[in-house]
Amino acid sequence: MSRLKVALMGSPEISIDGRRLINRNDKTVALIAFLALRGPTQLRDILITNFWNGSPISKGRAALRTALWRLKNVGLSPWLEIDRETITLRRNHDLWIDVEEFRENLERSKRHHHDLVCSCPVCAPLLKRAIELYRGDFMAGYSPVNALGFDEWRAQLGEVLRNEYLNTLEQLARSYHTAGQNDQAIKTARRWLEAEPLKEEAHNLIIHCFSSNHQPDKAIAHYRSYKRLLSRKLKVLPSEEITTVYQHVLNKQVVPSQTTQPLKNPAILLLDIEHGQDLWARNGSLMNQVLIRLSTLVKEGLRRYGGRIIQQSGESFAIYFDHGQPVQYTVQFQQRVAEAKWSTAEQLLLRAIITTIPTSQSNDSEYSSTLSVCRQFLEAASANQILLTEQAASDLELPASSRLHNLGSYRIPGQNSPLQVYELIHKNRQGTDHLRLDKLTQLPINLPVQSTRFIGREAELAQIYQLLSNPDGRLITLVGPGGVGKTRLGVQVISQLQIMPADGVHYVPLVAHRNPTTLYEPIADALNLSFNNPGDQTAQLIEHIRHKHMVLLLDNFEHLLPGTPFLIELLEQVPGLRLILTTRERLNSSLETVCEVRGLPYPVDPADPQFEQYSGIHLFVQNARRVSPTFNLCPEDKPAILQICKLVDGLPLGIELSSSWVRAISCQEIADSIQMNLDFAQTTSPDVPIRHRSLRAAFDHSWQLLSEEDRRTISKLSIYRNGFSQQAADQLANANPTMLASYVDKNILARQSNARFMMPETLRTYALEYLKADPQDYESLLDANSEYFLNYLCGLYVAFTGKSGPSAIMEFWLDADNIIDALYRAIEQHKWPLVLESIDPLMSVYELQGRIRDGHDHAIAIIKRIIDLVGMQQPDIYYSLLGWAGNFSFRLGLSQDAFEKLNVTLAYTQSQGDVYHSARTLLFLADAHRRHGDQNTALQEITQCLELLEPQIASGDTVLSGAYAYALSILGMIQHKLDQLEAARQALFRCNAILEKSNRYYFRIRALDLQARIAVREGRTQESIDLRLEAIAIAEEFNDRRNIAILFNNLGDSVEHMGDRQSTIAYIAKANQISSEMGDRQLLALTNNNLGFLALQDKNLSEAIAYYERSLTMYRLIQNTLGTFLTLRDTSRAYLLAHDLTSARSLIVEALQLGAELGDPGLVVQLLAVIAHLLAQTGQSERALQLCSTLISQSNTGSYTYEEAKKLLTALSPQFPDYATIPSSADLELPTFASLLAEI
Repeated sequence: MSRLKVALMGSPEISIDGRRLINRNDKTVALIAFLALRGPTQLRDILITNFWNGSPISKGRAALRTALWRLKNVGLSPWLEIDRETITLRRNHDLWIDVEEFRENLERSKRHHHDLVCSCPVCAPLLKRAIELYRGDFMAGYSPVNALGFDEWRAQLGEVLRNEYLNTLEQLARSYHTAGQNDQAIKTARRWLEAEPLKEEAHNLIIHCFSSNHQPDKAIAHYRSYKRLLSRKLKVLPSEEITTVYQHVLNKQVVPSQTTQPLKNPAILLLDIEHGQDLWARNGSLMNQVLIRLSTLVKEGLRRYGGRIIQQSGESFAIYFDHGQPVQYTVQFQQRVAEAKWSTAEQLLLRAIITTIPTSQSNDSEYSSTLSVCRQFLEAASANQILLTEQAASDLELPASSRLHNLGSYRIPGQNSPLQVYELIHKNRQGTDHLRLDKLTQLPINLPVQSTRFIGREAELAQIYQLLSNPDGRLITLVGPGGVGKTRLGVQVISQLQIMPADGVHYVPLVAHRNPTTLYEPIADALNLSFNNPGDQTAQLIEHIRHKHMVLLLDNFEHLLPGTPFLIELLEQVPGLRLILTTRERLNSSLETVCEVRGLPYPVDPADPQFEQYSGIHLFVQNARRVSPTFNLCPEDKPAILQICKLVDGLPLGIELSSSWVRAISCQEIADSIQMNLDFAQTTSPDVPIRHRSLRAAFDHSWQLLSEEDRRTISKLSIYRNGFSQQAADQLANANPTMLASYVDKNILARQSNARFMMPETLRTYALEYLKADPQDYESLLDANSEYFLNYLCGLYVAFTGKSGPSAIMEFWLDADNIIDALYRAIEQHKWPLVLESIDPLMSVYELQGRIRDGHDHAIAIIKRIIDLVGMQQPDIYYSLLGWAGNFSFRLGLSQDAFEKLNVTLAYTQSQGDVYHSARTLLFLADAHRRHGDQNTALQEITQCLELLEPQIASGDTVLSGAYAYALSILGMIQHKLDQLEAARQALFRCNAILEKSNRYYFRIRALDLQARIAVREGRTQESIDLRLEAIAIAEEFNDRRNIAILFNNLGDSVEHMGDRQSTIAYIAKANQISSEMGDRQLLALTNNNLGFLALQDKNLSEAIAYYERSLTMYRLIQNTLGTFLTLRDTSRAYLLAHDLTSARSLIVEALQLGAELGDPGLVVQLLAVIAHLLAQTGQSERALQLCSTLISQSNTGSYTYEEAKKLLTALSPQFPDYATIPSSADLELPTFASLLAEI
């Protein structure tokens, strides 16, 4: 039987039994290629469109007939089936197509799912054969005339094939290098360079191979040759990466390895382009070129990062990683997409999500389910977001200088429990967007990441869910010994609730909280609630959650049992609240429902046919396979595993500790060691409960197997109650990443999603005993820990207000407990210079985050502790803290207390010639007086502040520069309020110049708002909106809720000037809501007043009065006299329009009395309009007319009040036709507060 060969890679060759058929450069070659690869059967009209698209249809049909005749004439009749409508290339004859074999070989290799292909007896021959088949680019040098459709198809397929060929070369070359076959790697990489002479990855690999072969001269020569090539071709230098490799070789240093580590669990990356379908609709055929380019970018460097494409559909890709760096790949791919030029002239907006699939769960159904869920998240993602699932956040390494931002938990259709998702924040993406909630249902859920599957506990889960379904089951305590798995059970319970409460579930860790009288603090932290009001925090917490429906999981309550009455009060005051507690002791409350948590069940007999199904055995095997993937449950191991489970009484922590050693010793040796330690514990501590002895025995067994260095390291790490970073572990315990990873494998540490580590509390207690065995070492470690964390805090201080501020602030909160402990330790040890240096960094975080009450209380508590220790021997520290306390007091609405503290502080710092602290206190005072309405005093204080700071700016100190820029923005706002617009512009110009030079990113918030205020005054309304939106974006990065509220309120002012009433109300209402959540009385007073004004304009009088009354209450509480005076005026106006003259008169009288106290006669203008209205409604119209005339004559009358007076004047004038004989308004004297009081 004859054989037809169609070779299209390189110059096309079509032959039968070795006889070449077609030599001419005509369309018959193209026709065979099209039928061979596009599809064996094609409509005649399709062929004519692709090959003769410029000809009339009749000529096209004739040309097709001629081409078919030629094909038959050269011997292809047996392979062609031709009828009136279609042409078919038959496959039932012997037909070979090089492209098909090439792609089939690659596909067969992919199905093997590994990367060391050069050593695989299946993959290696397949890939080598594929490379041999690729003689050159697809149909190289062949281009028929007037076949545009074919040319486009050929170009697209050619690009795809070329990329597959290059990826194969890269894969094979890297595989050779990994296997140590460097000569083969160099040979393959050189072939790679024949196709891509400038491909840096290939050059880099060759240099690595020469280095690995101990041929540094060849490595150096190759680098220099590549450098010359780049200079000649592109006029550029090699990248920093390859240059670093070259320098290592040149300096005879170890070259960083190019091989990558296997992942703990395989990762899947899903990529797509936002609005991809819209792009197709707008750009049509151009999208084909886009997809080719996109596919090329996806594949560039993919092998180097350990990935391979497993699925592609249009602009969507699924990529599989079983080793390497999937997150790093995604970041660099996102950057390449952003930098690329696209034929659509529209920038492609990439979205990505990464998940990992535990090897124990990687069956087909779970794999499909996971991808389905991820695709739903991807659909809801915003442009340029990189998302990580909770599992991926736990498993994967993040790029340097990146962090995860928790986007919350979401309900996904078809999933039993809500799913948590994170966004990757990195140097190219600092902003965060929420997922689109029209596509997903977000739930307020915060739960710790769990890196392993939950096992067993079916009976306990059923019992707890039954209790929760009972209306009386509102206080459930999970009681059991340490290590029994109470926390894991509690998290599982609330994460799997069938009916999720409307306000979510919240995890409240208590292990680091020591004071049972302040339990409101950790609960407020879990709810993201700040106490910004003076007074009872318990009452504020209750008020915040009174009408909510939620579940709180309070973890590790046993040391806080005296706080039980607080929990009872919460339950009594909040009907929709349910509490689940984990504790080693009962509460002994009548409301309590106890669920005993015992060890996991295990069989009686190792021959039990259900042996592996028991939860205790299942946990042992799962954990053993986690640390040793080759572990198999052998019959001879069953008795030892059963003995271990019995010895540790089924306690999960004991089982995990024990099974972590299977990689080092046998199961029987583990059992024997635990038995020996248990016997010792029974002899030395006979009164200790058996469960405690069992866990101690398991811990002692693990402890004895550790090296002396590991014991020292772990005991040092036990001082951290609330987790620690890798940096802290390295600095204080000399624990490198490899050691930390080994402790995670041994279940001594747990890895958290934020690149931190936590030691289970029970193990921490044991390890701490070993540390305290040497008191001198223990005390020295506490001192070193204190010094480290306070220096760490001071190091973060400069970053707090810079571009990396959000990351630095997040780092602070992760270690806040450690930092506070460190500060008190330094106080106890009288390390006063370090204490003084730490105050501003610590307090500034509370201010930046709007946690005013926390900042105030910490400042006062630290003052008290220092005075208790040394009295007033440290006045510098005392007054530094007192100044901060005064600043926070003003924010809390305690104005009198604030001014007293700040004035006392200023007197001290000025007496000491302390320039910095004097300037800081003047800044606090100026801002307070500005907000209080006393602009003239504020102007004097801010001017003095700037005079003190200005000489210091030349030093280049970034903190001082930030303070100076901030002071300039305050100056500009004061000048703006005083109508000194040109001066305000100058202040803004100077402020921006300082910010640009010092990179104090945070302070741009104030500068942008000042610029927006000026823009509004000058009629540039749209510009003011843009400026405020930019400021809001920065404030949101810093989670600065107070500035977010201020800016939304001011944004309402901007859009009001555009006539958009609906948006005005929405923005100010949002500001009011945020202010309410924070408990910020100053902002509540302001935003309620603004909402009252809007309601009044809309004639919603009852709503206006309600808003004004709330504003009035707040202004009175914070003792803001001017705010109270103006709101009395506004509220009386609303009552007048509602014809409630009694209430209006009462408020006007109070305003007149208050105005007299303020001592500013000019303020009387503010009241004349409402008094005129009152007089007009009580039969004194002529006097009302006179007051309106007086008001209109004043230069300081505001536009709204002017229009109000003019309108009333117009209405009253017809009653007095002879009014023109009354003296002109210019001759009328301004009445006094006293005279007006006498009149009304």
